[in-house]
Amino acid sequence: MFECISIDPKVCHREACIKRTRIPVHQILRMLANRDTIEEVLEEYLSLE
Repeated sequence: MFECISIDPKVCHREACIKRTRIPVHQILRMLANRDTIEEVLEEYLSLE
């Protein structure tokens, strides 16, 4: 699971992001906490699989 997360000082101000994207992990977690479905998250972020 953690192999999909990266923290790079040059990307997103050192925030944890989905690897090879600029999508912050906290944003995905926030959407899931708000009861968005996996399908809705994937529709919002087309670069995710």
